[in-house]
Amino acid sequence: MAKIILKGVSKVFHGNNAGDSVIALENLNFEVEEGEFVSIVGPSGCGKTTLLYLIAGLESPTSGTILVDEKNVDESKKETGFIFQEVDRTLFPWLTVLRNVAFGLELRDFPKEKREEIAHKQISQVGLNGFEVKYPYQLSGGMKQKVALARVLALDPEVILMDEPFASLDAQTRLIFQSDLSMLWSRMKKTVVLVTHDIEEAIFLGTRVLVMSARPGTISESHRIDFPYPRKHELRMSPEFVSLKLKIFNSLQNMVQGVTNGKV
Repeated sequence: MAKIILKGVSKVFHGNNAGDSVIALENLNFEVEEGEFVSIVGPSGCGKTTLLYLIAGLESPTSGTILVDEKNVDESKKETGFIFQEVDRTLFPWLTVLRNVAFGLELRDFPKEKREEIAHKQISQVGLNGFEVKYPYQLSGGMKQKVALARVLALDPEVILMDEPFASLDAQTRLIFQSDLSMLWSRMKKTVVLVTHDIEEAIFLGTRVLVMSARPGTISESHRIDFPYPRKHELRMSPEFVSLKLKIFNSLQNMVQGVTNGKV
């Protein structure tokens, strides 16, 4: 069953002058099945983040239709969780880990005892037991992203959208977080759409990788990823993994070179 449906979706940003308009996305058509983990890669500026904003209902398409659970995105916002790239802007520095995770539940008028019960459960899910009374400034970058993930999971959304959530992490922490997320997703099977510049990350986490074209962005390729979950670091060195990574890399390189040479 399709959880997310995009039909003929385009997005144009209009400037102050007639010639200042930018076509960010053009005629996007794809579906995300329930329980899929879809990774999206593409050249810089191709509209990947804009696409997530459209699915979340944070932006409106210029044309086309977006449905989440067969509902217009304006009606499905409560069923969608969003994890932003700049986590320091989304966590409240004056709240503890526990209260940050429980914040959305508080907005939805959950009783204190119930929201703390849920928050404790999700903090445990992401491996942050013992940090409930810490504040964001006392956490590493990876821990802050885990708090952001726990806060989204506490609301039990149908769909989780992730915009470059590991971009600010060091290489080693990023690999560990990817493995942790792979393990967590294999247990929960939430519908996830991840935007990333990292091809290896996209393949390692996704059940499918969508490749976007240079602006105006559209879907140029779709790759089914059949490696079993939870995935281990050794997978990255397998011939099948390396071959797919190279194939996607070459596609993106050709797009970038086309733009540079004025062909796109």
